[in-house]
Amino acid sequence: MIKAINIEWETDNEEIDLPKEVELPFGVANCECGELNCESNCESVNNFLSDKYGWLVKNYTIIKI
Repeated sequence: MIKAINIEWETDNEEIDLPKEVELPFGVANCECGELNCESNCESVNNFLSDKYGWLVKNYTIIKI
C-alpha cells in the first residue's frame, strides 16, 4: 500500500478540513523508475489529490506501508 503523508494543501488561506494523509489507489504512484517521489509519480498524485478533494497541493511525501 502507498500513502501520501504530510500533505500541505494550497487553500488560499481558507480554513478547510483536509486530510494530512491519504492512501493512494493502486497505479496512482506506480512509475517504472522505482522511485516513489519521482516527477511522474508526483504528477499522478497531484492530479489524484486535486481531483478527489478539489484543492491543489503544495507538498507531500509518498511512502510504502
